[in-house]
Amino acid sequence: GIVSLGVERMIFIVVVGVFLHWLWRKFIGSRRGQLLDKPEGNAAAPVNYELQDYALPRLTGTLLAWAARLIDSVVGKWFIIPSILRRSNMFLLRSFRMQNAPTFHPLVFKGPATSCTTIRLSDGETNKGDESGRAEPIGFCFASIVDYSDAYRSGKTTPVAVAESVLHAIANSDEGSKPLRTFVQINEDEVKRMAAESAKRFQEGRPLSLFDGVPVGIKEQLAVQLYHLRCGTVFMGNEACTDDATVVKKLRAAGALIIGITNLHELGSGTLGSNPNCLHGTSRNPYNTDHYTGGSSSGSAAAVAAGLVPLAIGTDGGGSLRIPSTLCGVVTLKATYGRISNAGSPVLSGTVSSIGPICSCVSDIALAYGEQLKDTCNVLCHVAICVCSQMLQICWLDQTLIIH
Repeated sequence: GIVSLGVERMIFIVVVGVFLHWLWRKFIGSRRGQLLDKPEGNAAAPVNYELQDYALPRLTGTLLAWAARLIDSVVGKWFIIPSILRRSNMFLLRSFRMQNAPTFHPLVFKGPATSCTTIRLSDGETNKGDESGRAEPIGFCFASIVDYSDAYRSGKTTPVAVAESVLHAIANSDEGSKPLRTFVQINEDEVKRMAAESAKRFQEGRPLSLFDGVPVGIKEQLAVQLYHLRCGTVFMGNEACTDDATVVKKLRAAGALIIGITNLHELGSGTLGSNPNCLHGTSRNPYNTDHYTGGSSSGSAAAVAAGLVPLAIGTDGGGSLRIPSTLCGVVTLKATYGRISNAGSPVLSGTVSSIGPICSCVSDIALAYGEQLKDTCNVLCHVAICVCSQMLQICWLDQTLIIH
C-alpha cells in the first residue's frame, strides 16, 4: 500500500510537471523567443504601434482577498503573474533585446556644420552664408552682454543696426524645409521703436544700464505687453497682454531690447520641446536641425545657442531650463523659488517652477541674475556676485553694477 501510494504520488508529480512545462512553452517561452529573435528595426522607418485592449477581472471583497492569496502563492508567482504580464504586454521590456545600449553621457555630433546665421557686432551685419544656405566656417557668434555694451559705447554699431540684423537673422533661420522656430511672436515696429530709443540714449551718453540695447528673448510663459500669453497653446491668450511680468519689467527698465516671444513645449509640460500646433511648430536644435532642443524652454535655449540673442528668459519646473540648455550647449540657472519673482507667469507647476536666464557664458548668467535681484527685498540689498571669466570681473554690490 505504501509502495503504490508513493508510485501514484510520483506519477502525479510527473504529470503536473509535464503540464506545467507545456504551459510555459506555449504561453511564455514561445513568446519570449519571438521577442529575442526580433530583427533590429530601422530608425528612419515609421513607428507602428499595436494598440490592444485588455480587460482585467473586477475583484472586490472576499474574492479579492482569495485572489491576492492565490497570486502570492507559488502558482501565482510562476504562472498567474507571468500570464497577466504577457497578455497585457507588461512582459515586453523584460524579454525584448535592446539593440542599442543606453548611454549616460552626451553624444557629440561629428557631421558637417549645420546652416546657421550669426551676427557681427563690428558692423551689425548678418553672416548670411553662401547661395546653398550653408554658413561660413566661423560658426555661431556668441557675443556676450558686455560685448554688446562695449560695441555700443565705442560706436562700432548701434542698437538700431543690431535690431535689424537680429530680425533678419530670425527670419532667415525660419526659411527652408527645417525652420529653427526659436521665436513665435515678434512685433517688428515695437522692436525698432525700442532700438531707436536705446540708440538715442547712447548718442546722448546716458545709457540706462549694461543691458541697454541688448537683444533679449522672453518665453511664451511670461506676460509681455503687446504680446499674447499663449503658453504654447492655441486656446490661451486670445487677448494681448497689457502689463509685463516682473522679470520683464526689470529688463525693460534696464533698457533691454525685447526682440519677441520664444517657443516652448505646449503648456511647458514636456522635456522634448515638441510643439506641432499651428501657431508654434517645434524648435530645432541649432547644431543639428534633425534633433530636439529639449524642453520646455526650447525656443529660449535654441535662440541663445544659435547666436540670435545673448540672453533669453525661461522657466523651470522639472528641468525646463536645464534640459534644453544642456542639449543646446548653453548655460542656465534655476534659482531658489522666489529669488526671481514669478509675478506675471501662469501658475502651471506651483512652487516647483522658477524663472531663470539662459546665456552662452557664466558671466552673462551672473549679470542677468544680479539684475533680477535688484529691489527684490531688503534682505537682498547687500547681495554681492563676483565672477571671474577670462579678463572680466563683475561685481554687483548695493544695487550698483561695476565692470572692472
